[in-house]
Amino acid sequence: MRCYRKSTEKEYAGAEDNGDSVAMTVWGRAAENAKKLVLLAACSENRKEPIIMPRHSDWAVQFIRPVAQLKFEFQRL
Repeated sequence: MRCYRKSTEKEYAGAEDNGDSVAMTVWGRAAENAKKLVLLAACSENRKEPIIMPRHSDWAVQFIRPVAQLKFEFQRL
């Protein structure tokens, strides 16, 4: 998850340097959305005592990465 957050921060910084507000919005929210999915995945396995496991983070990043890319592309239309 940390690697993905750093990756999105790098993308955000590049968008900021280019003055690209659309990309800034998409990449600024990507890590936040992944964190939410991590929590949902952990709670779906054990709602009373959720424990975040690496598999939850891996799944969330694999899910959010293409979603973020699609958002970026749709914002450009």
